Amino acid sequence: MSHDLVFRRVPPGRRDVARRFVPVPGDPDATWWELVDVAAASAGPPAAVALTRTGDDGVVRVVGLHGAPVGRLVRELVAALRRTDAVAVEIADAPGVLEGLSCEQAERVGNHLVVPL
Repeated sequence: MSHDLVFRRVPPGRRDVARRFVPVPGDPDATWWELVDVAAASAGPPAAVALTRTGDDGVVRVVGLHGAPVGRLVRELVAALRRTDAVAVEIADAPGVLEGLSCEQAERVGNHLVVPL
């Protein structure tokens, strides 16, 4: 796999591909994100996928992660969410997540990490 990965919202035509990696029920308020190799075939699998839902409180909750590198996926997600109206991101403390948040002021809340945006 090339190191030329880009992070983006999953285009509508690729949502079925993303769902194969994070199989959760459909939700019209959910946002799919992917880290993809720009040199790969357009129908190819992503390197990593994240699914988020934004609550009425402005907190984006990461409800699904899959793939590698998780640390980069988390860093890219936080950077993208900073360009939105979200006030914080909440993510379960899973392997690679803390590494991805190493430059952030993450607060531990139970088994989740919360990063103010």
